[in-house]
Amino acid sequence: MAVNMIQNEEIERALQRLRNVLKNTAENNRLCIAYSGGLDSRFLAFFASKCGLEVELLHASAAHVSPTESQNAADRAQAMGLTVRVVHPPLPSPEALAAAGRNRCYVCKRSIFSFLQKQSPAPLCDGSNASDALVFRPGSRAIKELGVHTPLADAGLTKPMIRAAAARLGLPDPQQPARPCLLTRFDYGDAPDARRLRLTQQVEDFLSELPELKAGFRLRWLGDQPLLHVASANRFSSEELGGIQTRLTESFPELGSVHIEVMDNLSGWFDRRLKAAINSEE
Repeated sequence: MAVNMIQNEEIERALQRLRNVLKNTAENNRLCIAYSGGLDSRFLAFFASKCGLEVELLHASAAHVSPTESQNAADRAQAMGLTVRVVHPPLPSPEALAAAGRNRCYVCKRSIFSFLQKQSPAPLCDGSNASDALVFRPGSRAIKELGVHTPLADAGLTKPMIRAAAARLGLPDPQQPARPCLLTRFDYGDAPDARRLRLTQQVEDFLSELPELKAGFRLRWLGDQPLLHVASANRFSSEELGGIQTRLTESFPELGSVHIEVMDNLSGWFDRRLKAAINSEE
């Protein structure tokens, strides 16, 4: 459902449901929110605060999150008048992540959210929304098993509804693009190592400053081969695409040759390989 097709009455009903969910979830008027700085957790923090709740934001800082992303998350929280407590959960080993295969996100989220629960002095909430139930989200199972609250999903707010509500209520950047964690840049069965994680952080920070890639991109890894996926919505020329490739080679010689692929649907997952694996099992 497009944002501009969502009626104000529908948004108001959804927000009333969210008010009720938050009221029933809070203890002594307090909530903790697992805060990445993405739109969902930002909106949840923003709206909970507007409802008069005392909100504590917990930001998990580890190798799966770029330091730039962490700083941006803190800056966005400050703009809402909120502060962030940065915590440092232990991640599963690269070998454990590789062994998890398609359940990598489940293993990782189970570890991170178990740690966050121990750090939370109030009920812990996550920014999962109702749209997440329609796509491949193995991490959602970990959140459910641990009993982490999901107010946006429980109130039936989809991603388009969240964008529409954010715009209506004045939350900055309601069209903020998704930026999945860095582990999603690696193929299932791969063991993400420190060198490639560092390169991914640096390259994506560099690319995020290019106006011609404003509509989105992902630096993937197929083994040691980097692959840049760029959204077709960027509407760049072939000359601009070649220029990006040249700048990457010059700025990051350690990358070597980078193949660029234009994607109509830029996903956070290696879902094409996933679908092939699922089809082979049917």
